[in-house]
Amino acid sequence: MCKLEQWSTETLTDYLIRWKKEARSVENFDEKAAIPIFTNNVRSGPFHRDLVQNRPKTYAALLDRAARFAEAEEAERKKKEEERGRGRDKAPQEERRAPRSPRQGPRLAPLHCLTTLTHPVSAILEHAEVMGIVSYSDECLKVSPNADPNKYCRFHRQQRHDTDECMVLKRQIEELIQRGYLGQYVKRSGQGRPQGPGNVWKKKGGSEPPASGSRKRELGQLTEEEEKELDEPHPQKKQVIHVIFGGPEGGDTQSERKKWAWNLYVGEVVRQPHEKKPRREPITFTDDDLPDGPLPHRDALAITLDINNVIVHRVLVDTGSSVNVMYYDTFTKLGLSRKQLTQVRTPLSGFTGDSIETEGSISLEVEIGTQPHVRRWEVEFVVVKIECAHNIILGRPALEDLRSIISMEHLCLKFPTPTGVGVARGD
Repeated sequence: MCKLEQWSTETLTDYLIRWKKEARSVENFDEKAAIPIFTNNVRSGPFHRDLVQNRPKTYAALLDRAARFAEAEEAERKKKEEERGRGRDKAPQEERRAPRSPRQGPRLAPLHCLTTLTHPVSAILEHAEVMGIVSYSDECLKVSPNADPNKYCRFHRQQRHDTDECMVLKRQIEELIQRGYLGQYVKRSGQGRPQGPGNVWKKKGGSEPPASGSRKRELGQLTEEEEKELDEPHPQKKQVIHVIFGGPEGGDTQSERKKWAWNLYVGEVVRQPHEKKPRREPITFTDDDLPDGPLPHRDALAITLDINNVIVHRVLVDTGSSVNVMYYDTFTKLGLSRKQLTQVRTPLSGFTGDSIETEGSISLEVEIGTQPHVRRWEVEFVVVKIECAHNIILGRPALEDLRSIISMEHLCLKFPTPTGVGVARGD
């Protein structure tokens, strides 16, 4: 964000759009640190002077003041255009009809200043027309009398120069990129031009390029599907809410944070390559797996397990639990004693934040499924001395070790076994 400075020709409205777009993509965005960065990045002028003299106390106040200055700047620009328009209306008719000087026209940036693109500008023009972000200009470069009359510029709808050679169009595409549009056409480092036949339009024999969506609409060449696609509104980009944690690291000023960043130790992490995973049989659910009765059922998934050679019913499958829980009544009915428990020092925390002291933990052999598709594995349970409608809660650790797939609609749980896919249906 420190490098996101306002350009010399950029309006405050466009800079605010660009700033907010970049800010949304920054994780752990520090609003307090953003205030001096934003103040330092805006162009000198009345707004910058106001920020220096009356520093905003909050980030929201900064954006609100920036929005008000942007509205005032836009209103002043429109007012000047109206005044210039009235001045031209009062000019003599002969002056209004006077031919333009060859020096008048759009001022174009040199080629080496333009962003490198992945597609020809003619292909990008088609996409920009569909988005409705193209502004057509009556001004064009002076065409040489010796230019090829077979060439055609679809942007100016004139002959004697090609669309891909049009500097006015290239300049407008550059401005759209600087405003945050057409980012998918910007060539990144190490990125080559796409070779797919459908990505780049190729000109055939000097004929006129194919018409865009808006041009086809004018000519009546759209099919019903294309007409429907153009009429449908394009989905807007949704706002993203990231996890907020931490605080200003390294200090409150930019110089303190830079000094802190330079002093950070960066270590190299080396790990062994991943082992090749064995091929698994795909697990699917069909209508044959649906439970009897009306749908939707809104039932919890409770299954049956074989623990310590005892059939235990009402085992709740809960992906929201970070531990496997066994209630003390079930623990005693399994014929286990407190001497077998291992001490657990950390209490459990419920959904509402209440702490629950544990009796200890124990690891037991558990069997699930029906013959021949049966799976046995070791599960660590945390024993708690409270009353509950279920005997056991099977949490994420056991479900992940089992490599299970759960379908709440079908009210069953499936898992891989050496003999095929095992099934545990709702009890």
